[in-house]
Amino acid sequence: MNHPISTNVYESSTTRSVYLLSLDSTATPAPIQLFSARSSEISEVLWLTDDIFAYLNRSSLYSVPIDTAEWELEKTRLLDFPAGVNPSGLQYEPKSDILAYTGMVWGDGAFEDVPMYDEAYEKRGDTGLVFDELLIR
Repeated sequence: MNHPISTNVYESSTTRSVYLLSLDSTATPAPIQLFSARSSEISEVLWLTDDIFAYLNRSSLYSVPIDTAEWELEKTRLLDFPAGVNPSGLQYEPKSDILAYTGMVWGDGAFEDVPMYDEAYEKRGDTGLVFDELLIR
């Protein structure tokens, strides 16, 4: 018997779900599932307002109002992070309207130059490492 072989079992079998749960209630109502998606589609979720949350999909940030059942139709692309930055640790401060995040950059610290340095690194021609000193035990 032949079984189809998935090239990425982890991707095809895992999902992330976002639930809404009341913390101010004495009764414990069931959590409300806002949405589910494959793990590669959602890496972080954060609140923007009392009724709008945002989620990170690779290098794009989307907003979704919680009053919609069809989240796929209602999502709005807010911004795209520079390629290669891989944003994480998103935090939003609504009073100042500032989004803070951590990103991977090269030595000069410029987000805009990440794709250029990534490409140069990939085309460097070798994978050898040079050490100035050897580790002595």
